[in-house]
Amino acid sequence: MTYRDNTNQKRFTVFIGIVLIASMLMSLLIPLVRNADTAAAAQPTVVPTVTPPPAITDVSSIVFDRTYLHPSGLFSVKLPSGWNASASTSTATEAQMTMQNNAQGSVVEVRLLKPATPITDATQLGQIFTPDWLKSSWRSYQTWDESLRQVVDNTLQIDFTLKKDGQDFIARQIARANGDWVYVTRVVAPVNAAEMLRYVLAETDKSIQLQTPVSAVPLEWASYSDATWQHLIRFPAAWQRVDAALGVPASIEGPAGALRVEAVEGKTLASADDAKAYASSTRSGLTVQNVKPISQLGSDGFQVAYTTSTLDGEKQSGVMLLLNGSDNKLHVANLRLSGSGDINLNDETAAAPYAETLKILSSFEIYAGKDISVSL
Repeated sequence: MTYRDNTNQKRFTVFIGIVLIASMLMSLLIPLVRNADTAAAAQPTVVPTVTPPPAITDVSSIVFDRTYLHPSGLFSVKLPSGWNASASTSTATEAQMTMQNNAQGSVVEVRLLKPATPITDATQLGQIFTPDWLKSSWRSYQTWDESLRQVVDNTLQIDFTLKKDGQDFIARQIARANGDWVYVTRVVAPVNAAEMLRYVLAETDKSIQLQTPVSAVPLEWASYSDATWQHLIRFPAAWQRVDAALGVPASIEGPAGALRVEAVEGKTLASADDAKAYASSTRSGLTVQNVKPISQLGSDGFQVAYTTSTLDGEKQSGVMLLLNGSDNKLHVANLRLSGSGDINLNDETAAAPYAETLKILSSFEIYAGKDISVSL
């Protein structure tokens, strides 16, 4: 092979090598270019939205034939058909309840607020509902926006748009002053149910009735209410219901003693002797100390002070509040105090150390005749 032939062969080998390297580089670059083009052409992911349920178009079909009593005893309100009471709270300055209609995706809230000073005009009403207050009240929604705020006939009206779990909602809240209290009613509904929202809001708001709670009993106390026996009693938050169901005796216990609440069908008491005889029949070894007539929250009856002994022989004092109901039932709240010894709890001086606990009995109320059908 000549020198020229050898040189040409080397050049050909180099050329083939360059071609192979170029081919390898192209095989790597082409997918990258294609991916870049695809990325440039990609569209944003569409977030699915939830289709709202068909709205109730005949709002006259929504009836308000059930009455709910708030556990505080502070207010009652009518429930629209399809909406059920689901929660309630009480603090020193607010009583609130919630009702839900899951089929319609709608929530109704009723609040009674007690400002530090009474509200006298709609401008002061607006000062209550600050962005922080509203943000806290809408904390279960992903987004919320106040769309309109206006005064209509001394009522503050605020409209909202909201979003939760991929669904759009609308809401309206109305607030009005009534003496020491501010009534707040709010309805949330899907965006297609504006007429239903307006109707339920107006009918719910006008059905709110302020009751007559005992002022000496703190609003934040817990309560037991029986819609079957139509009575309610309140007690400190440290006390707990240990056994309770509609239409059967309820047992409530706390650091200071025990409480039993019940009703006796077809029984009323006409005299102090009747009250003494009834109290004595409830427990073996119970000794009645004295009986006094009492009138409480529209009901008349007797308060029986007694002493009894535990199985260990410890003396305990108690007091039994017996109220005659217009429903032909005897409503009984029996409060027994631990470690109280032998004292007469009908004697104001002797009972002074237990005055705070005895407020429990002052909250016992029969609400038969008020058409209460729902309680929590």
